[in-house]
Amino acid sequence: MTRRTGSEGGRDRRGAAGGDVGPNEAGLGVRMSRTLGLLRLVAVLFGIAVLLADAGWYGSPARLALPAVAACWGVVFGVVCLTRGLGRDLAAGELLMGLVVAGCAPWAVPPGELATGPNWVLLRLIGTGLTIVWCFPPAVWLPAVLAFVTLYTAVVHEIAAPSALEAALPAGAVIAVPLAFAAVVGRMRRGARRCDEWLALAHTRRRGRGIVAARRQDVAESDRLVHDTVLNTLTGIAWGARDAGGKSVHARCRQSVAICEDLLAGGRDWEDGLMVALGRALDQARATGLGVEFSFTGSTDTPAEVAAAVAMAVSEALSNVRRHSGLPRARVDARTDPTGVLVTVTDHGVGFTPGRYRADQLGVRRSIIDPMGDVGGSATVRSTPGGPTIVTLQWSRRSPDAPAVEVAELEERLARDTAGAVGRGAVVWQLALGIVLVMRLSYYQHPGLVALAWAASGAALVWAGRASRRGPLRGPAVAGLTGLFLVTQIAAGALGQEGSRVPLNWVLVSGLGVCAFLTAACPARQWLPASAAIAACAGGIVATRYSGGPGIVGYLSVMFYTQAVVQSVVGALGPMRRGTAAAAAEIARADAELAADLVASAKITQDRRARLDRLRADTLPLLAAIGDGRLDPAADEVRARCASSAAELRRAMTSPVAGSDLLEGLEPALRAAERRGVAVRMQVAGTFDAVPGTARDEVVAALSAVLATVTPAATAVTVTLTGTDDTGEAFVTADDPAVAEAGPPVTPAPSAWTQVIDDSGDGQLCVEIRWCPPQRVGGA
Repeated sequence: MTRRTGSEGGRDRRGAAGGDVGPNEAGLGVRMSRTLGLLRLVAVLFGIAVLLADAGWYGSPARLALPAVAACWGVVFGVVCLTRGLGRDLAAGELLMGLVVAGCAPWAVPPGELATGPNWVLLRLIGTGLTIVWCFPPAVWLPAVLAFVTLYTAVVHEIAAPSALEAALPAGAVIAVPLAFAAVVGRMRRGARRCDEWLALAHTRRRGRGIVAARRQDVAESDRLVHDTVLNTLTGIAWGARDAGGKSVHARCRQSVAICEDLLAGGRDWEDGLMVALGRALDQARATGLGVEFSFTGSTDTPAEVAAAVAMAVSEALSNVRRHSGLPRARVDARTDPTGVLVTVTDHGVGFTPGRYRADQLGVRRSIIDPMGDVGGSATVRSTPGGPTIVTLQWSRRSPDAPAVEVAELEERLARDTAGAVGRGAVVWQLALGIVLVMRLSYYQHPGLVALAWAASGAALVWAGRASRRGPLRGPAVAGLTGLFLVTQIAAGALGQEGSRVPLNWVLVSGLGVCAFLTAACPARQWLPASAAIAACAGGIVATRYSGGPGIVGYLSVMFYTQAVVQSVVGALGPMRRGTAAAAAEIARADAELAADLVASAKITQDRRARLDRLRADTLPLLAAIGDGRLDPAADEVRARCASSAAELRRAMTSPVAGSDLLEGLEPALRAAERRGVAVRMQVAGTFDAVPGTARDEVVAALSAVLATVTPAATAVTVTLTGTDDTGEAFVTADDPAVAEAGPPVTPAPSAWTQVIDDSGDGQLCVEIRWCPPQRVGGA
């Protein structure tokens, strides 16, 4: 058995069974309650029309009692659905009323209408079936619907029908309509829950962005602290403070040393890589006596937030193994590659039944599901009683430049998919009508013409279904399809045997499929007139050829009610599509934003590590020596070292280099220049993460050679880099008196990727280094 958690599930999905539901599922419940309430009020009106048409038979109070009670309950049911919503208590009352109506049908319906065709009792049982399908699980509604049909068939067979089959045929719609409704409702509920899950995921991504932002703020605060203390202390000594030899300078240096040590050992575990973070989690588990086997493949290039989330989840999973598995052993397998991270925690303990416990009871919600969801990952727990338990943690890299998902475009695509699905169902319905037609050809005067009309309308339906894949049907297509079905109805009704109801039954049900398809494939301003025309044509044919007396009202009421139910349900798919589109667009946008934040956070973390490495290697020893009195801050050599260290730290804070091999390659030359007393200012515009290795080496060598010629007397020394990937330019400019005295500096010769342009002279250093693919260097 598998229980999905994290971004793939794990939420309470009780739906109609109670409990918390998301906004889309709740909205679907409100819309369905209103739809069922309106349908019930319409059914009450149909019932009243039947009573008026058969007023002579219903003159007795005993015969009028059940219709009156059913109508009053129907009004109460409809009003409550419209005002307060449909709950299980109301549905249970509806179920009981349905059983009463089905059992008392022979005393509330004229005998001639019980077995010959539809009547108001069947109309009422169809509505009850829809209600209990919506409110109860199949284990409840399916036996209830079968009970309606069985009870109705039994009493009708006993009183008014010569055979059980003849008694059961009119009740077929009591089973067919709820079954079709259940299939559509299941899809609608799954779609609404999926929308809610996507929205919840989007909220989780937003929370993840908040965590990343908080960590960025932490980095910014530490940088501000370094600037306000360490950098200012170095700068003050370099410029020659008034009390350079006094106690206050030594005290400030000791304070700066303390700040550096705090930053270097500040417990920011989230900056560690995946290997280090997992190692810490494994050490903690082993310290409790759990034996853990560990394997790791791939690189450790994982965003710090992801590494921290995975390590937290692994730690909690191992803690669960120790507490619940019954075995003191587990195995952790980790794999990273350019697509993402995959980690599994496996134990062969007692196992468990996933559906028996909620995620929060297993202790995985807060420490496994939420951390992985915060960074856009997922967690899966698989287990069986007596079998292994496997916790799988997965995180996939997402491109921050992924194309945006437009709500309108996605909704249009979902509308085409819905029209295609309903169109396929309409074609199946048309084929079923063809089978019935073949079996009942003897009831028609000219069966060939009727079959031809059926085939033509079916072919038009297939063509329209294919056309709907490209977008909503246009007016001429809707008019043509409607016209063909009208011709089919007229042919079947006019060519039927006189006095037979079989052709009339076929006429009434023939339009259900096409009406459902038109509701899904075109806007309301088109499908409403088309559906009304098909219903009016069927009603007119039945009214002119029906020979059953006043029972025609109930006969038509059931069929029109069924058509209203079908089109109402299909029409309710529209809001679901809009909700799905909005939720999908929201999660796509949140994923892209989180991916961009993780990329930026990784860069910031790399830069911070580089700065802390400099503090550890250069600044901390220098400040510690001054603070302890081993170095004199007034000495020129110490002041020069402080100036150089301050320049390096300032450049690191203003021009991050981590993540770019080109910028990192320039660091030795920049440090060497600053140690000679040359203050270098860096200006960077562009991205250099993917500069080819050969080009990078040539550019670094050329810039290093130029910087090596700059003398300490130079001022306004500036290195400017512009470009993207395989094409760019570097400029070195300075005011250097040595250029006027000794002529232009010695610059490297052009290479395969680079071209050097030297315009130095008259005390001005100006060297340009361009790089581009070798085949374009000559034309650069």
